[in-house]
Amino acid sequence: MQLGSRLCSATRSKIAMPRGSKPGERRGGRQRATPNKRTVLTERILVVASCNSTATRHEFLLILAKDQALPTDIRLAIARKSFPAATSRSLESGTQKAFVSLPPIPQSVEDASNPKLDRGRDAKMGPKAFPALELLLSIVQDSTVPPAQRHKAASEVSEYFLPKYSGGRKLRRRKFPPDECGFAVDPDLARELRDSKLRLAGLPLAKKITPFTVAQRASRIQTRIRTIQQSLRCPCPSRYSNTQIKLDVMRLNSFGLKRKHQEILTLDEDLEEAHRMARYDSYVYGPEVAARRRLLALSERRNILTPAEKATFRCLALLYPPPPPGPHSPEILAQHPFHDLPIVEGEPNVAASEAKRAEATAPPVPLTAEQRAALSPF
Repeated sequence: MQLGSRLCSATRSKIAMPRGSKPGERRGGRQRATPNKRTVLTERILVVASCNSTATRHEFLLILAKDQALPTDIRLAIARKSFPAATSRSLESGTQKAFVSLPPIPQSVEDASNPKLDRGRDAKMGPKAFPALELLLSIVQDSTVPPAQRHKAASEVSEYFLPKYSGGRKLRRRKFPPDECGFAVDPDLARELRDSKLRLAGLPLAKKITPFTVAQRASRIQTRIRTIQQSLRCPCPSRYSNTQIKLDVMRLNSFGLKRKHQEILTLDEDLEEAHRMARYDSYVYGPEVAARRRLLALSERRNILTPAEKATFRCLALLYPPPPPGPHSPEILAQHPFHDLPIVEGEPNVAASEAKRAEATAPPVPLTAEQRAALSPF
């Protein structure tokens, strides 16, 4: 056992611990002077264009997609945007129709230049979404164009196949000034929320669509509405009071009546409607209303709560106490036992109040001998 422990300790002593990087030392990532993907594709486009100056757009894209000098991920990006897969319109009856209308995939340069294969391909080709692609490729293939212009055209073509921020890079969110209630929202996002609600309300009125299509569209719109509502931040509770909530509801109802009577809203009214709707939704679907609903549900079955639910109930009752009682109605005041006392309204009994105050603040009167004898138990 001692020999084994010595061997293990000797082995550990020989293993060198990893050290940190020295000043100026680079570890991992792309090394310096290594071109990125778009630069590699740009250079390769120039090489292919100089070797195939008379190739058509289909032939050029097919050569790039089959170019072994390009990395596989770049070739896949070119193939996806050049020859996208066609999808069927219906899962039941449109499957065969989709396969019939699917353009044949070119297997060679000769097939790519075949006019019979171009008949149904133009409606399905991905580069049709980028109309300037053919013009850019012709500039790249033209040997009379200056090299700088050819390089610029090739870089635009490579940027089309490999767009920026394609790796899911998140852009910085813009900051918007808060309103008087401490609520800040993107005006475009607020308008999208308002328009989605109006579109959802107008779905049953649409014609020439099946109930299944209506249900699909409604599901997509509801998903988008929930996503926007969950991204909103609630206004400050100390500023967004019940008075402000009632004002928002009243203004939204007035805007709804204007839309019902087909009145055109001004730009300020349009922005106000979207902003107030987003602010009201952030409160209604926010954590405060959810906590109050939870408190109400727990209070209804208060006698059968578990220990964890009792702790939650105490915490929520402390955070959200019941509102103070408001002014009593005349019917309740009429039932009070002191309601029929002979007190003249507007004329308080100043003399009686002053006498009571003097009596309460006066020093105690000393007792006589007879009073003390009567109070004595002996």
